[in-house]
Amino acid sequence: MALLAIYNDVESAINGIVDSNGEKVFCHFDIWNEQPSNEEGETPIDYPAVFIEFSGINWGERADAGGYQTDITEEQHGLLSTLKLHIVHSSLEGASISFAIMHPKNQQVYYAIQSISETDLHSRLHRTTEVQDPNHDRVQDWQMDFTFTMVQTGQVFNKTTIEAGSLTQTLTDG
Repeated sequence: MALLAIYNDVESAINGIVDSNGEKVFCHFDIWNEQPSNEEGETPIDYPAVFIEFSGINWGERADAGGYQTDITEEQHGLLSTLKLHIVHSSLEGASISFAIMHPKNQQVYYAIQSISETDLHSRLHRTTEVQDPNHDRVQDWQMDFTFTMVQTGQVFNKTTIEAGSLTQTLTDG
């Protein structure tokens, strides 16, 4: 549940970035799976786009939980969890993208992420790294890493015990 909450919060923040005409700045948001490196086999998308990659979740016990990690009702924290945002810009045929065009959009992403509030499921996201990955043929991939802590409680959700295997989640496009 915590990962889905983070994903939805980031997607809402990115989709909330609009230009002076009220149009969305970013045309596409999705999970990262090396789309720019596999353009030939991918469904074409419009750019600029933002992709989210969950780089690592270090699960640990909550310090004051008073239980053991084998206790499935214990609250655990994903300590120093990392997500990477790939902000991908595409050049027009034969043209290049200038940093002067990319940088303001990259900054809009940072500011949008900073607007995400802490919830019961995750902390605020803190930017730790930015880097350009120029190793793609027709796109520029600007990457921002963020760390955060997320909370997962075994089978207890909202103080209600959920039997193992009884929770079904339906995801819809939206």
